Amino acid sequence: MGELTPPQRETIHTYMLGERSLHDWHAYLTTDRQTGTSTSSFRTMGNRYGYTAGEVAWWAVAAEAVYVHANGLNEEIQDSIDYCMGLVVNDNVEIADIVREYKWALPDDLVEQLDWRRVDYLEED
Repeated sequence: MGELTPPQRETIHTYMLGERSLHDWHAYLTTDRQTGTSTSSFRTMGNRYGYTAGEVAWWAVAAEAVYVHANGLNEEIQDSIDYCMGLVVNDNVEIADIVREYKWALPDDLVEQLDWRRVDYLEED
């Protein structure tokens, strides 16, 4: 009988942007900094990137990953990802365009977190 190998961790846990993984950046964006409680389930009404903060935060993480891929690591990565989150929460259409253009450079399991059907449907309107 062959040995069982432990399942491999998803890339979102191992792909690093600065000193944090993609997963850790997502957790950073969806955690209240004063109380430490999750804001992931907070609703984002009328947003092309998702219905909750947790859904839209993946778009901010993807946008930051694209930025780092194209320009190199920014010393102010926390400010940069906060800025990306602001763009996503405010439904900036350019985020979808940038992420779509550089989708090939992103880890597959990050791309799978993004609701492309919703973005494409709302862009048609």
